[in-house]
Amino acid sequence: MDPRMAANQEILAKENAAVEARYGGKSKIYKMLPGEDGSVYDNRIVIKLWRPAIVCPEIFGKVYPPDLWDFKAAVKGHWVTDEEEGVNAFVYCPVNTARYYAKWFGQAFDPGVCPICGGSDKAQVRYIFQVFDYQKLIGERPLDEGEERPYIQILSGPETIYKQLFSKLKMGYEFWDSKIVRITKDTKKGKRWAEYNVEMELNEPVELRDEGVANYLKDEANLINPVPDAIKLVQPEGTSLAVDTAQRPVSAPRGRVAQFAPAGRAAQPAQPPAGVGPNPYTPGTQPVGTAAPAGAAPAPEVTTGGKKLRW
Repeated sequence: MDPRMAANQEILAKENAAVEARYGGKSKIYKMLPGEDGSVYDNRIVIKLWRPAIVCPEIFGKVYPPDLWDFKAAVKGHWVTDEEEGVNAFVYCPVNTARYYAKWFGQAFDPGVCPICGGSDKAQVRYIFQVFDYQKLIGERPLDEGEERPYIQILSGPETIYKQLFSKLKMGYEFWDSKIVRITKDTKKGKRWAEYNVEMELNEPVELRDEGVANYLKDEANLINPVPDAIKLVQPEGTSLAVDTAQRPVSAPRGRVAQFAPAGRAAQPAQPPAGVGPNPYTPGTQPVGTAAPAGAAPAPEVTTGGKKLRW
């Protein structure tokens, strides 16, 4: 490096990281289509089981036992707008989130301090899912800018999606890991009043049996921490309570089919901490549930497929 730029090295590194995050690498947020008013689109995804306490310890390590698997995690928070960027952000409300889990788990949690509401009940709930875009895999939907193949992404969804999935869970459907979930988004009444219909496709697609795809989906290290892309832990500077921002419609060329590297070839993110429980994909093993603290009321649960789920 030119010695005249040495003092500027730290700033240059930050600028380079910002450019790479915007224009290269994998997109962490799954955006359901359509992004415009007056349309209907069938979003076809794979929903993963995950351990919120391991994937996102900053939030869920305070309320979830480490060996508790779930198909979603709920967060209470507030929508704010970055006035410089002009985009919305969902800011975590520790007070209302602690109240939410205290209701279901039957025990008190440290409420913390909310940077926005100070502890009022005016918070919205978002459900966090780990999803894989099947449509990108088969070329029905284009890859995002900078993507070389589809990756596991975060879907931050409304309560109506969770309720429909939970209804299917109560009926005995195991809709995760190797099944296609079809979420139809209808914006004929406008994006702010979008309606969602959730169905499960019964046949397991042959594309998900490909060795590279299957190994990628089985590896817990490929799951995405929703902080800070889907959930902000602190109020950003220059923010205010916001209105919704419309999503941009996808305009990239169609028909690209992703290629997966053989198992062990692709670089992997850091592995989860050791000793947090057995791998659920190892034959003959099952995660061992973590007992609630003494005196805590048992939380409602459903046991299915060898994995413990809550409500």
